[in-house]
Amino acid sequence: MLGILSLTEKNEGLAGGKYREYDLQQDLGLVVTALEETLDSIGVHESLSSYYNGK
Repeated sequence: MLGILSLTEKNEGLAGGKYREYDLQQDLGLVVTALEETLDSIGVHESLSSYYNGK
């Protein structure tokens, strides 16, 4: 599956440094549905539990 994440590189100068920010390009519910089989095997973090019904 392509295009799940977008990447933005930030440079805040010497004090802030250089870092990357990642954002989902797809709806979180759709991503969780696509990974359902994997999540059934390994479990799901509590922060995703509202997007995942489990079996």
